[in-house]
Amino acid sequence: MRRCGSRVLKLRPPSFAYEAGRRQRFPFSTFTIADIPEVKEAKICAERGDWGGALQLLDRASMVLSSVPEMKMQTMSRAADIHQKQGDISKEISERQRILQLAAESGSSQYVPLAAKALSIALLRGGELDKAVMHNIEALQDVKNQNSLIRMGSQLVTAVILTHHPRRSGEVLGIIDGVVAECSKEGSAGKAQGEGEGSDDQALEMEKNLAATRCVGELVRVRYYHHSQDSGRRGIGDDNSSQHISAPTTAAAAAGTALAEAHSLLEGHMSGDEALRHPTLLLLGVSSSLGELSGVCLAARGSCYGVLEDASIALEETCLNKAIKRFEAMEEEGGEKGSLYLANALRSLAKLRGRKGDGVVAEGLFRSVLSKLNQFPKSILEAELRIATLRDYAALLEKMEWNGRSRKPEGDKLFLEASATEQEMFKEKTGENTEPHNIHIGSITDQWLLNAFGRMPF
Repeated sequence: MRRCGSRVLKLRPPSFAYEAGRRQRFPFSTFTIADIPEVKEAKICAERGDWGGALQLLDRASMVLSSVPEMKMQTMSRAADIHQKQGDISKEISERQRILQLAAESGSSQYVPLAAKALSIALLRGGELDKAVMHNIEALQDVKNQNSLIRMGSQLVTAVILTHHPRRSGEVLGIIDGVVAECSKEGSAGKAQGEGEGSDDQALEMEKNLAATRCVGELVRVRYYHHSQDSGRRGIGDDNSSQHISAPTTAAAAAGTALAEAHSLLEGHMSGDEALRHPTLLLLGVSSSLGELSGVCLAARGSCYGVLEDASIALEETCLNKAIKRFEAMEEEGGEKGSLYLANALRSLAKLRGRKGDGVVAEGLFRSVLSKLNQFPKSILEAELRIATLRDYAALLEKMEWNGRSRKPEGDKLFLEASATEQEMFKEKTGENTEPHNIHIGSITDQWLLNAFGRMPF
């Protein structure tokens, strides 16, 4: 038996329903991973923050599925996701390596690139940037002859990794420009095809595919320019990257314009299926829905306006409010990630209102974010957002007064709370404080790129 919160779960023998499904050779769409009792119970444990119980149940399910590699990989992927939430990067990397090995051994060409992308992002999180780049480039060689979306997805993952690289970030723009150019080329080729039955529908579907791909590419570009600005403030970066950043503010604004164009194309093709996991995103290796992607694009567009003069604050706020509405809709649908993106969007709005001088409104928003985070089980994803929010809130209080008295002492307490949370998050079982994750989530763009590519899209 295994206790999950207040429930006692019995680890049962292989499901009769599953065995019957195998004997009758039910199609894959009839029997899914979610139908397995252990997987259902593991989800309940994970929602309560009982990571150990969830992992034990998933391990049991994985053994049951030994003869069905595709479903076993899905179960192992869920276990890797839990290791990620725990902040145990070494176990996450090991699990994702086993998934990639199983995908290769089973000859599953569909799963190999997906597993490779997730492993590369795990290596990035662990600070092994060169290994992550090398690993993903090797994987890219294996998908050259596959669907163009699969290939472009691998290229974009390489770009994401390089945006974090201290010496090779200058290679990012070339990769993104290549993906955008390929999208344009494929779009032109699609329009040039002869007419035929269903050709209009196929053309519209292709346009949606390419719009979504361009949105992901432009998000990476936005992430690159924001990182370049931060690096410039700290005086870091190599010559190869600095030549692209002579005017980072103007460049970030231009990236926002390009993203807005791609996003408008995507929005024009969304018709009630935005909550679904679209085939385009699955081929790209992105664990996301179109609605989620659209919300992130809105927030990223707002961040690009934020680097301009104060006159653009209104545009930034408009984009953020639209993104918040999108994430609120996702939260109502029961999506955990929607809630995390909503919390981060509210944090961004709080910072914006602070810049406008609306300290009282900003403080209310920060409190709302912290209250929302209290509803989540403790995980590294929740902790990273909490730390960022506490520090932003503290920075706001440093500039505020109450009855003629500075509120900086209150801010100092929040800084200490953030430091304590960080130490707790990085505390290993040995009792020593080390930092298992090299990369920290900051903007919603960062948050989405690491989460979307860092998990297999099941």
